[in-house]
Amino acid sequence: MKVKYYGEEADKKIHEKAHVNAFDFMDKRTENLSDQVALTIFGATITYGELKQNIYKYVNKLKSYGLKKGDNFSLVMPNLPETVYYKYAAWQMGATVNLIDPRFNPEGILTSINMCKSKFVVTVLDAYIPKIVPILNRLQTEQIVIVNPTDSINLKNFANLKSLVGKSLYMMKDIVLNLRNKDNRVILNTDFMSGSNSTPSASVYEENMDASIVFTSGTTGTPKGAVLTHDAYNIKVNQVSYGVPDLYAGNIFLAAIPFFSAYGSFAGMHTNLANGENLILIPKFTPSEYAELVCKYKAHSSIGVPKYWEDFVKEFEQNKKKYNLNDLDFLLNPVTGGDKIAPELVEECNALLEREKSPGKLIIGYGSSETAGPVITTVKNPDYYDSKTTGVLFPGCDYLFLDPETGEIIPDGNEGELCIHDPAMMDRYLDDEEATNAITVYKDGLKYYKMGDLFKVDEKGRFYFMGRTKRVMMRPDGHTVHANPIEDAIMLHKDVKNACVVGLAKKDGSSGTIPTAFIVLKDGVIPSEALVMELDSIALDNLSERNRALAYTFIDDLPYTLMAKVDYKALEKIPFEDVETIIVDYTFFKEEMQKIRKKSMKSSK
Repeated sequence: MKVKYYGEEADKKIHEKAHVNAFDFMDKRTENLSDQVALTIFGATITYGELKQNIYKYVNKLKSYGLKKGDNFSLVMPNLPETVYYKYAAWQMGATVNLIDPRFNPEGILTSINMCKSKFVVTVLDAYIPKIVPILNRLQTEQIVIVNPTDSINLKNFANLKSLVGKSLYMMKDIVLNLRNKDNRVILNTDFMSGSNSTPSASVYEENMDASIVFTSGTTGTPKGAVLTHDAYNIKVNQVSYGVPDLYAGNIFLAAIPFFSAYGSFAGMHTNLANGENLILIPKFTPSEYAELVCKYKAHSSIGVPKYWEDFVKEFEQNKKKYNLNDLDFLLNPVTGGDKIAPELVEECNALLEREKSPGKLIIGYGSSETAGPVITTVKNPDYYDSKTTGVLFPGCDYLFLDPETGEIIPDGNEGELCIHDPAMMDRYLDDEEATNAITVYKDGLKYYKMGDLFKVDEKGRFYFMGRTKRVMMRPDGHTVHANPIEDAIMLHKDVKNACVVGLAKKDGSSGTIPTAFIVLKDGVIPSEALVMELDSIALDNLSERNRALAYTFIDDLPYTLMAKVDYKALEKIPFEDVETIIVDYTFFKEEMQKIRKKSMKSSK
């Protein structure tokens, strides 16, 4: 019999007041917090009263432009106030927001925008020149609005801002204006919003009305648009209140997780604003900065991949001294997800939290874009908390297991592919019925989505991650990388005979893996760094920067199983340091590590 940790009453409560427009949901829950800070950006603050006034300004401007219920528009934006304004404004009027990662390559952005038939595109100035300009002539949209990261702050009050967010960005306005002469669709956000008013208007709502499209690679590696509804956004807020109970008005949420991701949009932006918290907006940061940001802002809640919390533990003493902290009594909700976390790291992190007087324990979460973020989290209950588990199922959710070979439903006692039913899960993949059906399972009148991961569940209803059903890797920053698209790109080179891409772990036990390409060259072709650069260039022409291999190695032949299939699992067992590689992206390495030469591939076979 399946265990419901939160009970049947909780299954009902998650629907309370949730079936409304997402803007109305947030507005109602924060109606008495007008003077409370909602957003903080570069030290400047925006109250809930100001937030709502600004949202109505954007509503009225978008309406005057002609945007209406059922229209799509695209946000190619990091975490900025304008991201919040545009999202809620679109939701308030019944339009659908297409959330696009500004780190995508130009072709990926083009595909995402045109696929959604976006009438309107909003992008940040940093991304406009390198990402939008190359695809301007092929963009099928009526308007392109450019946001300056400093639009929401008064620069006169922040003379110490770095040039990146200050003077240099304003100097780039001339560049944008010159480009506008070549395309009359382009306009600066400050010009577009000129003359707007904050007169309130009634929200548009229909049950299961589309709210957002979040692009995901799903379980196959092919980008798809997961369509998520207003009901899903609001139900997820109610679900999170069980898994992450200590969310209070006035508390600080470190909004480093990007709002263009499902987790960032649901469990990040909407959940924390609906709870009246102060969101510290981090438009851009490097993984190494995360630990420092938690301490700098004394965040009550923060979401980070395991690598971030690993660094948090390692660097705490120096950050404690740097920011003159007495302890961690402010840290209520340290949340991690996006990758399997080592039990040893969980225990080490919790020992630090306890020693430094934090009332929290590391909250381990699991979910996907298709389920609007988390569906499973650990709980503080000492009888249930286990460093080896991902936790218990959210209220309202159900599950079943499939045999990974036959696809048949199997009993709970066996390890199998996890399928989740969640009232907050996506409605469908955009214009892709075949892909939607491919991950859908029906049982007893309920719809379940295949999660692409192997799990088992114990007698207490706790879930244990056992592995992945598809060939995917998780980088140290938690980003999922699929092997097949990289291999397909590499095989386009005329000198490549075969290729296999796997994630290799480091010997130091750090979280995540390094996507590494093993290359077999055609007879007579000599390996070289120049050849690697050519392969990487082809990959970047076909993939985003985050979805490429980080390192390349040449091998005489790939290992094979007895069934004559490439034995990628054998390659995965090799420590990264034991492979002769050429690194093409130094994101997770020190600059001096231009090459690693520990052992040759021949000796490791």
